[in-house]
Amino acid sequence: MVGLLAVVLASLICVACDGLSGTVNSSDGDPPIADNDQVQNRGVNKDNWWDSLPRSEWGAFDKVAISDDWFEVYRIDDEI
Repeated sequence: MVGLLAVVLASLICVACDGLSGTVNSSDGDPPIADNDQVQNRGVNKDNWWDSLPRSEWGAFDKVAISDDWFEVYRIDDEI
């Protein structure tokens, strides 16, 4: 009984994976291209939000030196 259950489960996994194979990547490794103009043109003539960092509003606060340069930490208040 356990062997039959394992075979059925393995078959279901194979069928599910086979059904996904064409939707994630095409045969050349590139993702499929959407035909929707809204998807294709997203970001055109848009400013990248990260280009204007740090924001001028943070200039009113003291920047705290930390070892990880991924984050910027500012002292808001001595109690915080």
